[in-house]
Amino acid sequence: MIDYLLSFTDEPTAQADPVVGAYWVPASPDGPGQWRGDVCIPGVVVTVIATGQAYNSNWNLIVSQTATNAALAAHPALVLAANRDLANAGQPPDVFILSSVVPASEWPALQISPVFAGSDYPFGGSP
Repeated sequence: MIDYLLSFTDEPTAQADPVVGAYWVPASPDGPGQWRGDVCIPGVVVTVIATGQAYNSNWNLIVSQTATNAALAAHPALVLAANRDLANAGQPPDVFILSSVVPASEWPALQISPVFAGSDYPFGGSP
């Protein structure tokens, strides 16, 4: 699985985005609008472990894909693209991190929460 962490000013901006908005299911007579729960974790927080403070004040979302998604990989809001399977197999960050705007040296001091069940990223405190 490839996990894409994207950061937006707010949730409505993410919903309106032509790429990421494709994972938003609008409200219907059957229920309210929502992010696709099979591939999305909305409202993700990246925390600086030492201070307990949020790394950024943006609204963050993880979109998971079974293979590389070129549109997500090239998205200007992309913070991190990581191969979950390689991380779970114990590969080092320079192998499982496919793309990151955060310097590799900072990831051990950060915690991403929540993450998909079964994720074993070695970022500080992530399950």
